[in-house]
Amino acid sequence: MSFTNQPSKRWSRSATFTDYDGLASAATADSPTVKAAASRHHSFPGVHLPHIRPRKSGLGPRLSETPGPAYPFSSNADVGASFADLWRTVLKPMHRASARVKGFTFADWMQLCLPCLKWLRTYNIKEYLMWDVVAGISVGFMVVPQGMSYASIAGLPSVYGLYGAYMPVLVYALFGSSRELAVGPVAVTSLLISSSLREIVPGARHITNPNHPPQQLVHIQEMYNQRAIQLSLLVACFYTAVGVFNLGFLTNFLSHSVIGGFTSGAAVIIGLSQVWVVHVDPA
Repeated sequence: MSFTNQPSKRWSRSATFTDYDGLASAATADSPTVKAAASRHHSFPGVHLPHIRPRKSGLGPRLSETPGPAYPFSSNADVGASFADLWRTVLKPMHRASARVKGFTFADWMQLCLPCLKWLRTYNIKEYLMWDVVAGISVGFMVVPQGMSYASIAGLPSVYGLYGAYMPVLVYALFGSSRELAVGPVAVTSLLISSSLREIVPGARHITNPNHPPQQLVHIQEMYNQRAIQLSLLVACFYTAVGVFNLGFLTNFLSHSVIGGFTSGAAVIIGLSQVWVVHVDPA
């Protein structure tokens, strides 16, 4: 390996000196001080590069070499002021909400508790009622077999699928505030319930028909149904807490690619989980 003695910007940049005053006092680049510093700090230790020029005197250290303060605040008063600003920022939405609530009437408080009163006051019966009844009947005919199939995926009797299809819709019509949100059981939720409860309840994997389990497995199916009800109550408590603390902004951190991958993966898993139900007649 050989190196030319021509000056190079690359080598001058890669040389890092620690004592700038001592290097600046050197008369030429061939001095022993510069050679020793270059041999210690350039990219190839042990190889002397004689034409590395020292840093000029009078220049301050680089930004990366400037030591920062050991403590970010100069005094305790600055600490208190910073925390006071942070506390005012946190309390600002609460002050706005309290100022807004002061002018509420009884109707506003009822509308806050029952959001359905907002659209009921402007509902046009003659124009909307007939079409809403037709839409409700159409969706109802579709929800009945859909709810029964979801109950089968979850390992529950079919009547639980009907409960899960109708009760959430009736409750959300009174307390919900979104007109586009679809409420009710879905295939992913049913699959998660089945995969988790079958690990908790012993013997649940041997039940192939939740509507008519074998006589010796009836108590296991009842225990499975009880665990599913308890799980639903726990999820409802979490949903209520999310609504009370207004944590819906967390969905902004879920990108479209994550949601698309989750949906595609769930579709594949659901399809493969139902392959064992398909019976092929060899004849």
